[in-house]
Amino acid sequence: MSSEVLKICDPWQYHSNFLNESVYPNGRSVESFRPISLQMGVKVSAAGSSLARQGSATVTCIIEPFLGVTSDSPSIIPHLRAVATISQTVVGEAEVMTHQLIDQNAFCTKDSLKTANGRLTWILHLHIMILDTDGAVFDALVTSIIGALYNLRLPYVTSTCDPDIPININEIKLGEELFPVELSNIPVSCTFIVYEEKDKEAKILCDPISELFELLPNIVTVVVGNNGVLFRIAQNGTCGNVKTIQRMVEIATGRQKIIANSMMEAKKQSLNSSRK
Repeated sequence: MSSEVLKICDPWQYHSNFLNESVYPNGRSVESFRPISLQMGVKVSAAGSSLARQGSATVTCIIEPFLGVTSDSPSIIPHLRAVATISQTVVGEAEVMTHQLIDQNAFCTKDSLKTANGRLTWILHLHIMILDTDGAVFDALVTSIIGALYNLRLPYVTSTCDPDIPININEIKLGEELFPVELSNIPVSCTFIVYEEKDKEAKILCDPISELFELLPNIVTVVVGNNGVLFRIAQNGTCGNVKTIQRMVEIATGRQKIIANSMMEAKKQSLNSSRK
């Protein structure tokens, strides 16, 4: 039976033949990740925007900032949408995880968005569009948010209102000079599948191809920040023992360092380009 026929008739056996050799059908090692493509400033008219792609998983993020009176309300509000071919279940799960990272101040703190001597705050509406989920979509989603925040530029705000009376937003002044927002961290999401063979040690599949999400239920998403800060471990199915989970965290931590350094370099290049 040819491999193409086997793929149709018995996809489990087809992929198992490759996974037992520690590779995906295209020859990529199960220990490697596909490159991330990040474009900042994809929408020129937006205050901040980006497009991130990992494999074929593609996500855009466009930031729409508004000024508001400082309060305990959230300063970052995500709005997730997806093209019609993408399941709303995927959108819902991504939205929950995004809110959790925001609540953990994984991107930036409320203080970093305050202006006008702390009396006003920037409220960032993140318009996130999932264009393709052929791969680890949440990994691309987190990268797109960071890319848009790195690209974000906001004006200085001043007010002549008496500090003893409620501030009137209509009386504020926006400066012509724009400034970047200070990020509190650079979270990176890494998705794995735990592949268990009978009488063998569980195998960790990094950045799985989309077909495997339907065949193997043991999915783990690890979100790590600078200095190994662990923001989240999301598990579906049986995800191995403690040793296996620790190994996934180690892999995610190493990848975070690489991506964070690349993003900081991209930010420098973006700043230099904007000054020319």
